[in-house]
Amino acid sequence: MLGTVETLDEGLHVLTDALQAWTECAFAEAWVRPDSNEQRLTRVALATAAADSESSASAPTTPTTEIGDGVPGRVWAATEPLWTGDLDDELDDEWSIPSAESDSRSTDSVEAAFGVPLDTDSRRVAVVVLYYTDSSALDEQIRDVVSAVVADASGLVSQLDANVELERRQEMLDRLLETIPAGTMVTTPDGVITRINGRAERVLGLSEAEATGRKYTDLGLTAHDRDGNPIPVEDHSIVHVSETGEPVFGAEFGLVGPDGTERWVVMNSAPVMGADGTVERVISVARDVTAREERERQLRAFRQAVEHTGHSVYLTDTDGTIEYANPAFEDLTGYDETDVLGETPSILNSGEHDEDFYADLWETILAGEVWHGEVVNRRQSGERYTVNQTIAPVVDDNGDIDRFVAVNADISDQKRREEMLERRRNKLERIQQVTESLRPLNRELARASSRDEIQRLVCEQLAVSDVYQFVWYGDYNPAVGRVTPTEVVGVSSDFVDQFSVSSRTIPWKWHPFAEAIRTSEVHMARNVLSNEHGTDRRQHALSWGYQSLAAIPVTYGGTVYGVIGLYTSRSNAFDENERALLGELGRRIGHAMNAAENKYLLYTDTLVELEFRSEDPDSVFNELTTAVDCRVTLEAISPARDGGYVCYVNVEGAPIATVRDHLDALTPDGHVRVVEEESSGGRVEFTLTSAPSATLLDYGATLRSLVAEDGTTTVVGEVAPETDVHEIIAGMRGHADTTFVAKRTIDRHESVPATSRETLDDVLTDRQREVIDLAYHAGYFEAPRLSTGDDLASALDISSPTFYLHVRKAIKRILDQLLDEERH
Repeated sequence: MLGTVETLDEGLHVLTDALQAWTECAFAEAWVRPDSNEQRLTRVALATAAADSESSASAPTTPTTEIGDGVPGRVWAATEPLWTGDLDDELDDEWSIPSAESDSRSTDSVEAAFGVPLDTDSRRVAVVVLYYTDSSALDEQIRDVVSAVVADASGLVSQLDANVELERRQEMLDRLLETIPAGTMVTTPDGVITRINGRAERVLGLSEAEATGRKYTDLGLTAHDRDGNPIPVEDHSIVHVSETGEPVFGAEFGLVGPDGTERWVVMNSAPVMGADGTVERVISVARDVTAREERERQLRAFRQAVEHTGHSVYLTDTDGTIEYANPAFEDLTGYDETDVLGETPSILNSGEHDEDFYADLWETILAGEVWHGEVVNRRQSGERYTVNQTIAPVVDDNGDIDRFVAVNADISDQKRREEMLERRRNKLERIQQVTESLRPLNRELARASSRDEIQRLVCEQLAVSDVYQFVWYGDYNPAVGRVTPTEVVGVSSDFVDQFSVSSRTIPWKWHPFAEAIRTSEVHMARNVLSNEHGTDRRQHALSWGYQSLAAIPVTYGGTVYGVIGLYTSRSNAFDENERALLGELGRRIGHAMNAAENKYLLYTDTLVELEFRSEDPDSVFNELTTAVDCRVTLEAISPARDGGYVCYVNVEGAPIATVRDHLDALTPDGHVRVVEEESSGGRVEFTLTSAPSATLLDYGATLRSLVAEDGTTTVVGEVAPETDVHEIIAGMRGHADTTFVAKRTIDRHESVPATSRETLDDVLTDRQREVIDLAYHAGYFEAPRLSTGDDLASALDISSPTFYLHVRKAIKRILDQLLDEERH
């Protein structure tokens, strides 16, 4: 019976039941020591004549006793079986069997006990105690038999201990196999897989259940060497170990799975020998080194690239000691690699840069960031040269900085050219920057409908330009001679909270803003940091970070509406050209404010028509009609996001493909697309950066027509009667070979009876109006469509969803207006 048990407790139950039944004792017990660190025993089995071993379940608690106390405690402490013939009061209610109704005997009648320790070779496992009501019932022969039975049971306990130890070791091996940071596979000598761990499953692409029982050579895997040559099966590590019994370490190869995925592995294989000295199993442990292999490949490619690059490259350790320099470094500096190895880059120091410069460099790269800048160095010959230098940290697998790489592009010639052109370029670029920053503002002013909107637009547009730092606008009250700031953009409102310009508190000649109001001319302080402007103003400029300021009067017809304060970090800014542009801007803003107040631009019944003629041979329209002998009519023109204009033109008298090719050549930075092709002409979409037609739009005029033929372009625009046409005429004459032809007063065109152009301007935003006009003239609403939404979105440099959103909202607002007018 004991041979079938699996646990010690189960075995003790079987043993006490058998001994009680055979000896016919009152009851039998088994006691164990649950905790080897404590001196207390616990009863785990009980067998009685009247109840089976389950009777212990009826006890309210599990009995315990100290080692050395009571019969079980004394037996545990003894070295051999213990016989007690006179128990008297030794049976304690805490651990003795309780009386049972089915038991005709009571523990009070127990007189004797016989206890036997159950030992293995290494430890005491339990004690078994038999209790008798008659001390003469247990003779010496029975005691010997009981002792022998218990001693035999120790063999079972040893086997159970061995089984537990085997299970523990197997569990430990299983955990080791799963936690080892490498793919592990166990095979028979002929290559049949008997076990794999989780990492091996990922490498093989199979679960353990799918792989077990199959030869590893049947899994669809192919191994190859570094040159890509297949590795024959007879050269496999597993085969070598199986045949020789010798381990193989560090076998590195590429492994391609059934799905074509390639991994690089390093594998160790070792035999497990049987008792007869033959190989019983082969254990293979493979590490995935694909990432390392890729890094090494990249490193080889990097070194090859560095050797052949035209830029000077050198590597240093974290202390700045040069470890490598490429051939281009030798060509640039005049130093051989052997001259600089072990040295620091300070041998190139020209003395141009101070200690703070190099301290910032080291602080940046030691923080793990890339440093980039221009450095003036000195060649071995003593000649200076300038490089565009980038220094980047190289980190190891732990993310720690291992070394630094410096890449140097020689820009000496470029710097010399820049120095020669810098003064001329600065002046031209400043004029262009100012002009470009004012162009979108001119367009917005033409659409503004109130003074507040104009003030906001002016400040926002000027502040976001690359030319200026911040700006404020102040209303001028001539009654009290005071300027009150109303808009501030680009700087905290604290800047103007205490600002005040008044003829009663500040002498005119001391304040550029007061002078601007008095003279209606732009006044400026070109270098506020100079002493001539006073210590207080210099300190104010240092606190707010500006070096130059301009005061721009906003005037119209002798009326001063206000003044604009414009600030920049540029020193000596606001030269003559910039001053003239800003003066014109102030007058244009004044004009827009006057128009907004009178509402005249929206509601006049007559218009002024201006006609111009351009014979500029470099004009895109003139050059196109001369080159291909065609007639071009402008259908629509709309501002693009990049500051240019999207144009739609009808072409007559020339193949549309020829026109497209010429436009591609004439506008290399632009965009050309054929919208509609006819037998001799068609419609084309393209972009312009500048043209007389665009200048009319910049001045807020409506472009009525543009026709180009035989190298001559005729442009007709419309403006409100109160518009200062002299400015428009002067602006148009700024284009080469452009002349003013005529000025006419005409009645306003009414193309839509109920919904006028002004009504559309009221219901549509500026962007919606531009998009809907462009879509109409590009044939978007025709069937079939001549242009897709993606085409038009690309032309406007916006996303397709944004284009469709503008179209949907514009159509809905137009329909709402039309239907509302019908109802009324």
